[in-house]
Amino acid sequence: MPSVTFDGQSISVKGRRVWLSAFEFHYALIPQARWGKRLRAIRHGGFNAVVLPCPWSMHESRAGRFAFDGQLAVRDLITRCAEMGLW
Repeated sequence: MPSVTFDGQSISVKGRRVWLSAFEFHYALIPQARWGKRLRAIRHGGFNAVVLPCPWSMHESRAGRFAFDGQLAVRDLITRCAEMGLW
């Protein structure tokens, strides 16, 4: 994993300053089959980062019962983002 630092004015990744341009992606509201197409559109739109709001009440609909598959497969989504060069 690359080193990420913040010097009070900017973010650096591997010692290089980067400008983050992020798009908010509500994965729980978008069918999983469309994630790839949407992420490509985000990347082609000039964004280099994705904000993923986590609807915890969907991941843990009952105390102690967790869901991270199908529509809520966050790990798969993060892997797809990384493969497309999105932070």
